[in-house]
Amino acid sequence: MTDPVHIVWFKRDLRVEDHAPLADAAAAGRVLALYIAEPAYWRLPDVSGRQWAPLAQSLEELDADLRTLGGRLTIRVGEAVEVFRSIAAETGAVAIHAHAETGNLWTFARDRAVRAWARAEGVAIHETPLGGVQRPLRSRNGWAKEWERRAAVPQIAAPEAPRWAEAETQALPTPLALGLDIPSGTQTGGRRAGLSALGGFLAQRGANYHKELSSPLTAYDSCSRLSLHLALGTLSTREVVQATRARLGELRGDDAPAAKTWRKALGAFDARLHWRCHFMQKL
Repeated sequence: MTDPVHIVWFKRDLRVEDHAPLADAAAAGRVLALYIAEPAYWRLPDVSGRQWAPLAQSLEELDADLRTLGGRLTIRVGEAVEVFRSIAAETGAVAIHAHAETGNLWTFARDRAVRAWARAEGVAIHETPLGGVQRPLRSRNGWAKEWERRAAVPQIAAPEAPRWAEAETQALPTPLALGLDIPSGTQTGGRRAGLSALGGFLAQRGANYHKELSSPLTAYDSCSRLSLHLALGTLSTREVVQATRARLGELRGDDAPAAKTWRKALGAFDARLHWRCHFMQKL
């Protein structure tokens, strides 16, 4: 096949910047950007409408960003293996590119099923590490060194002129169709909200992070508000680490009391970015 279709399977990486699977697929052939809404997943006891609302916002913004690159996000609803079987039949797709998701046992089993189907059908599947979690991991020796190596790798620019493939798309399910109630006061999803939260934390809100992160009275203002964006992947772990360290670099050598406080705060935040991946790895 002279111009093969490569599927980019978006999961917990809802961005076009610093996205290795998207860049790799764009270099290899025509790109089909895919998100699968899986009703069975949303029936699990550890998910709810509180997660769905910002996810839906993030998918809308991801589609807009893909359209600026000349493509769009294809939405399919259903079980992942059946979705891939259908799309492969429609498009002749030869490969799936995705980040290796760190989710729960359900997503782990789903990913194994997709890999088994791909092997049986002769569809290549390329999984890129996501953040600092290392899979498989047989020894903890060298884990921290590898985390630092990944954090230091330059970010990947969004592909400039991808060639796109198209397949039938579906509407994103409504919360009612998934059996979800959307509570009031959910966080705002999407990359722009994530970048705004990151910038506000590093320049304004984060000065007392190390002193105020543990109290519900002060944490709302002094913490990063980035958990949602790291979980959905509207920001990559690497770009948050690099932005934090760039800000620390700006403060280096400044002996003013405010600068010293900022260095302590951002040093504590940098450590917790490491801890986040460390405890995800353990769990």
